[in-house]
Amino acid sequence: MFAFPWRTTSVVALLCFVLVGCGGSSSSSPGSPSQTFTCIGTNEFSTPDPAPFIMLRSFPACGATGVDPNATLVVFFDDLINPATVSPATLVVTRKDGSPVAGTYQFAASSGATVMFFQPSGGFPANDTITVHMPTNGMMDDDPDSIAVDTTISFATGAPFAGGAALAASLNFDGGPGLPTGVQCAGDCGVRNAFGNAGPVAGNAAYISTAEHDTSFNTTGLVSATPALGDATSMLVVHALDVTGKTGISFTYDFVSDEFPEFVNAGFNDVFLLVMTGPNGTSATVVDSVDLVNTAAVDGTFPGMPVDSYVAQHSMQKTFSTTLGVGSPVTLYLVVSDVGDTIYPTVVMIDNITLTP
Repeated sequence: MFAFPWRTTSVVALLCFVLVGCGGSSSSSPGSPSQTFTCIGTNEFSTPDPAPFIMLRSFPACGATGVDPNATLVVFFDDLINPATVSPATLVVTRKDGSPVAGTYQFAASSGATVMFFQPSGGFPANDTITVHMPTNGMMDDDPDSIAVDTTISFATGAPFAGGAALAASLNFDGGPGLPTGVQCAGDCGVRNAFGNAGPVAGNAAYISTAEHDTSFNTTGLVSATPALGDATSMLVVHALDVTGKTGISFTYDFVSDEFPEFVNAGFNDVFLLVMTGPNGTSATVVDSVDLVNTAAVDGTFPGMPVDSYVAQHSMQKTFSTTLGVGSPVTLYLVVSDVGDTIYPTVVMIDNITLTP
């Protein structure tokens, strides 16, 4: 889905106006006031790239409750979105009382799809209902075509997540089979003590996968029983890290793919991204990809891979480090995505996420 060249627009201010006229369905979380959510035009699994584009999935998902107010809204589209067509009238973000939510946005786009990041200024209001409306004949793709159907999502925020202290040393996922407090999964991901030859540094590690909803190959995910978002993308979200006094972040990873070695430099450049959001903006970095690993990949044995007669290979353990710079608190989005097809999956092992002075 995400073929290079990989590009982003500059981050610009986005003021959102009042949403009017939407239906809804009800959902609530235990111990919280009743919430009403509007979920129109959402579609997790669809035919790739129809003429009018569609929203594949959002994170937070429509109907989610207890969402961290510091979270960034991430929306997956199945086509290239023209950033010039995004305006307060075409992407409408409001509170429960109808007042607008201001923020900034950024796109990661390619020939096949777009991921949009919306970061609210100062965070979303806590304990509120947030609605996002994308009307037809508003945003346009590169053809240009409108979004196929009038699309609305809504979710409820809770209190801010407390989880920054967990990275005083490092986040190594050794506390148990589930994800640590303040860490969420979207798509096919989870904590395991091994994935074939792509094992953790020690104990357990987090794994994210592009495993698709495809009866010819994987009917569910490779890491969990859940397929990737839109059959192509999964992400691990680490919320609200207090990075005061810290300048950098590092982690260990292993990049496993069915694309090796036959489809290196052939347009199927599955990619692993790090997106960081904070009060000072959003940054996105390509950590690794099929073409970057290239011939350095080595054979291995991995459950569910290869999906056919091709071999599966991996990068072996590597360390990635980068500077911070988006302010504190920071939320991390570790994203893996298919490129060019949804047939041959990629899995990434992530371990020892560490903040550096």
